[in-house]
Amino acid sequence: MNRVIMHQIPPITIKALQNTVLEMMKHYRENLMLFGGQPKNEWLERELENIAYVYNQVIEKSNEFEPMKKKNFFGARDFYSLIRYQLQSPSYNLSFEGFMRNFGGISREDLLRNLGYIFYKVLGFSREEVFEKMSKFTPMDCVQRNLLDTQTNNSKLFEDNYIVSRHCMVISELEHSWQVLLENGILKYDDVFLFKSNFAHDRDSSISDYKHLNKIIDCMDTGKRVVLYNLDSIYENLYDMLNQRYQRKPSGKNYL
Repeated sequence: MNRVIMHQIPPITIKALQNTVLEMMKHYRENLMLFGGQPKNEWLERELENIAYVYNQVIEKSNEFEPMKKKNFFGARDFYSLIRYQLQSPSYNLSFEGFMRNFGGISREDLLRNLGYIFYKVLGFSREEVFEKMSKFTPMDCVQRNLLDTQTNNSKLFEDNYIVSRHCMVISELEHSWQVLLENGILKYDDVFLFKSNFAHDRDSSISDYKHLNKIIDCMDTGKRVVLYNLDSIYENLYDMLNQRYQRKPSGKNYL
């Protein structure tokens, strides 16, 4: 007898998104109060619900948000990232920066038009106000702000990592995109750069992939920034690595 196991993930409803928002906010507040802190603004719950409505519209219009024509590119992970970002935002307004950082990758014109229309329709902002707020965050600015996310060892919520972006995907049609970031001071010359090899021996062997993975592990252990360029063959292997829960040793260093 043949058996088939089918794993099917149903679409997330707006109600499920709102429940997720409430649970994440509850968890955040409980952790904050343990250290004598308080949420940064009284409008937090409404802001997070607005994010749920906007995200729901993005998913319903997913054909308008397809970086490099890749379907279903954005998903629940981007929603969680938005919520975590807003939980740390001192603003009492919806975080335009959070959306610009999490839903980039499509052309600037398409992003301003499609996402701007959702802001206009769902949140009631005027078109002029939406365009003005979104125009403040260029793709270069968003990449830089992502890489500047830091966390000190005395952070009250260290283990929850609410404010740290540990990895950033840059989608570009330019083969020298890494060099543009370097020349604009967003990347540093002492960062570690790993490139896909086109030598015949490397293409036919997995040895170079293992070398790259070992270098990445070393960079993660020492806290050094590493830039991966066109390393498609190892990206799937990074899934577990990039989703580890970081904790702190008694010495103060991080470990997985």
